[in-house]
Amino acid sequence: MSGEQTVMARRGAAMTARRAKPAAGAEDLSAVIQATLEGVCSNG
Repeated sequence: MSGEQTVMARRGAAMTARRAKPAAGAEDLSAVIQATLEGVCSNG
């Protein structure tokens, strides 16, 4: 994964997390980030 893709993934994860506002906290947040990263990896 290139540096640019990593930055995009982080931005996307942050935006998704803000939209989702996980009630359970950090555990949900890490799951959202992981799903976002997996999506970027498979698309790129």
